[in-house]
Amino acid sequence: MCTAPALMFALIALRKEVSMTNRLSIVLNRRRVELGMSWNEVSDKSRISIAHLRRVRAGKSPVTELVARGLETTLSWTPGSISKILEGGDPEEVQAPSDLPSDVSWNDLSDAAQHLWRTPGVDVTLRRALVTVLEESERH
Repeated sequence: MCTAPALMFALIALRKEVSMTNRLSIVLNRRRVELGMSWNEVSDKSRISIAHLRRVRAGKSPVTELVARGLETTLSWTPGSISKILEGGDPEEVQAPSDLPSDVSWNDLSDAAQHLWRTPGVDVTLRRALVTVLEESERH
């Protein structure tokens, strides 16, 4: 038999879980709009089916590590940002490297190209060449 205080604590925990899931959905949607992406684009880029993404946003499926990483990468957030949102905090955007040339648009780079630009010890000329090769291979 469940006591009244135990039931009360269970309801409070459930309400908090629902409100954090709702918050996640709101923050995801805000970021998607900021980046000018559709939910289909978020689904494709994060490699999460649109149906599963819908369930996660509705709080009907848990946010697994794989789902969190896919969304964080797609939305240009640092690792752990989804957990921060679910704990009531805010996501952190991936920052462009300080040595990024002014003619390179950080937000237009693919995830792999961003990784190349963040790799330490590689000079700008080599990075440009590697990004060019990478972009051409992604097109084919």
